[in-house]
Amino acid sequence: PLSNRMEVNEDLKRLGWHLTPQGLVKCVDICKQRGLETSVQNIEKVALDLDLKEIGAEVLPKQLDKEINKVLVLQIQRVKNVAMPSSRQHETNPPKRLLRVFLTDGHTSHSAVELDSYIDNLSPSTQPGTKVRMRGRAVVASGFVLLSNSCVSVLGGLVEHMQKKQHHTQLST
Repeated sequence: PLSNRMEVNEDLKRLGWHLTPQGLVKCVDICKQRGLETSVQNIEKVALDLDLKEIGAEVLPKQLDKEINKVLVLQIQRVKNVAMPSSRQHETNPPKRLLRVFLTDGHTSHSAVELDSYIDNLSPSTQPGTKVRMRGRAVVASGFVLLSNSCVSVLGGLVEHMQKKQHHTQLST
């Protein structure tokens, strides 16, 4: 029913998922194909493995203000340890770490940096397509979103075509 779909969409928005109407239909269809109930939890599980470019609504402004102060699920495009040379990006315990994270809503992209402490479950080997939930207040300085464990959490997800592209890129370097 349409009213149920609207309620589900509102619940998803409260969790930070801003899906287009077509994106929501795609997630619901995948749930049905898998024999799953079309609950908020199941739709979220399905959405984790889809590209926000295909299912997400445009929610990030082109120019960032002084802060992001709303709940948003964003997608990682790339993570780079800018404190280390390219040849040492994937070291497990690098002597220095300053992560630059490229985030998108599927339409608009912005750079973020890890502030103060390491973000749980985030590293240069975090796969493109991984989703993060912004919550609370994330300060923006010099065009960079400043990330801390208090304003972001890694949700996971595996967008197959993005992972294949990343794997291809790593093989050719």
